[in-house]
Amino acid sequence: MSLKIEPKAKPLALDIYQETLDIHRIGVDVCKNVPLRHIIPGTMFQLCEAITTDIFHSAGIQKHEAGKCFSAIAQQISNTKLLHHSKLESFKNVDWIRRSLYKVVRLQARTGNIVCPPAPIMGCVIAAIAYRKLQPASEGFFHKNKGLVKVFGELNGIQWLSVAIQVFDKVNSCACIIELDETRQKPLVELRNLEIGPTWVVTTSMPGMNKYENVLRNVLCPGGPAVQPSGPTVPKLEPADNVLPSVESNDTTNEPIPISDDEESEDNTITLRDYTRQMKILAKRLATPDRAVARRARREILKKPDEVGEQAVKEIGPPKEYFYSYTHLKDV
Repeated sequence: MSLKIEPKAKPLALDIYQETLDIHRIGVDVCKNVPLRHIIPGTMFQLCEAITTDIFHSAGIQKHEAGKCFSAIAQQISNTKLLHHSKLESFKNVDWIRRSLYKVVRLQARTGNIVCPPAPIMGCVIAAIAYRKLQPASEGFFHKNKGLVKVFGELNGIQWLSVAIQVFDKVNSCACIIELDETRQKPLVELRNLEIGPTWVVTTSMPGMNKYENVLRNVLCPGGPAVQPSGPTVPKLEPADNVLPSVESNDTTNEPIPISDDEESEDNTITLRDYTRQMKILAKRLATPDRAVARRARREILKKPDEVGEQAVKEIGPPKEYFYSYTHLKDV
């Protein structure tokens, strides 16, 4: 007598068994509990291979181009049993993933460089979040899994997926430092002796944005902005980097400064007088204490060379050498 299968789980079990399952429909939104007792272990591994194939396809890499990496990712997805779970908290029970992510975070903190996580880690995270669609059950998840949140949320480590796959044959499951060189067509892998010890360094161009970046960030950075295609080469503004609020609230002169026809015909060149005129317009937008500084700078620029020299002599005496007499710029 066969065991009864739950209504939602039965189609999933049959599709896995018959190898007709759509890997994009294995999420908890389709079937919360995977009917493991009705699935032959071998067919479950084939599901892991199908997910790995899709990951490779999204990275633009064929299985035969990185066969060792393909096998490692599929095997780790199967070994971690992340597809069996219904909550993202299951990551806390996978010790090797937590240890590996800790090494990535430490390497990034000690060097200040971009760090590429190992490909098998990426494969497991993608399988759990992008395919099984696991979600944190509570806010406590973000405190207990800081490494996962840091690497694939804040640092957007998944953007280096294609690079990690290509270099796996040399670095295996080690994290590596990324050095950007837009002239390189293929990643160059070197083992360098740095202050922190022997470290893998990969010189590569910036890969294109992959489909997993926004998916992972939306889960691991709740309420945060989605990843933009510009990538990490565009630095983010920290709170301390914000522009100081020097514009007065009742100022209405915020129209852009027009460029004259003459300037356009001269390939956007600008004369000194045009520059000071723009300074005058911009100065009107400044708060009152800053306007005096702008006016003084503008006056200094408009002075004739002989006037500047006479004023410098009056203020500090004759200069010892011509090239040490830039005192007229001290207030700018």
